[in-house]
Amino acid sequence: MIREHTSPEGHPIIILERVLRRYGDTLSLTFSRYQIGPPGDQFSRPRTVFTVRALDLTAAWLDAEIGKLKPDEELAVHSRAALEDEFVHIPMVDFDREIPLATLRELGGSAIRACRFHSPNLNFQEPPRLYLFKTGRSYHQYADVLMLESDWHGFLGDLLLLNPASGQPSVDARWIAHALKRGYAALRWSHNTARYMTMPILVDKFDLTLTSFAWAG
Repeated sequence: MIREHTSPEGHPIIILERVLRRYGDTLSLTFSRYQIGPPGDQFSRPRTVFTVRALDLTAAWLDAEIGKLKPDEELAVHSRAALEDEFVHIPMVDFDREIPLATLRELGGSAIRACRFHSPNLNFQEPPRLYLFKTGRSYHQYADVLMLESDWHGFLGDLLLLNPASGQPSVDARWIAHALKRGYAALRWSHNTARYMTMPILVDKFDLTLTSFAWAG
């Protein structure tokens, strides 16, 4: 059994610090424990979905949740979250591992600038930040702003348009297809099975220009 743990400073849980400062403590996130299947058959595998207050998402919580995983399960965070009485999405992307970091910055920034984001209650002047995590098979990217649910499908379409007409795709199109069918995107937060190579590890973060974003709500 692998059941790997890592320092929270290098794990995707770090994005929640700025998200909570921006939106307050009424935010709840959704996770799932999902059973690993063979390549091409992951979508049909069982998935146990549960919701947690963002305020309760600590390093101790993460370790406890990883400890609950069965030998054939992994833990994933979902893009769809609840903010008071409405649904929002955390912008997230599954990028190809061969893309240079400078290109990933450019691609990630261009995709989310086309969307509207929920107006923060606090720290409106704190610029949106992109976080990039290496997972071995791909790069996972997150932003610490919350997207309006009405803009989420358009965001996925913009991600698909990042792929060139020919050659190596930038974004995993099957990952986007699964997100559209489920109604949320999902990215792994654990390393509990031999299917994957490592925990998500932070390799890059950078701020975007605040004035280039459209805020609503």
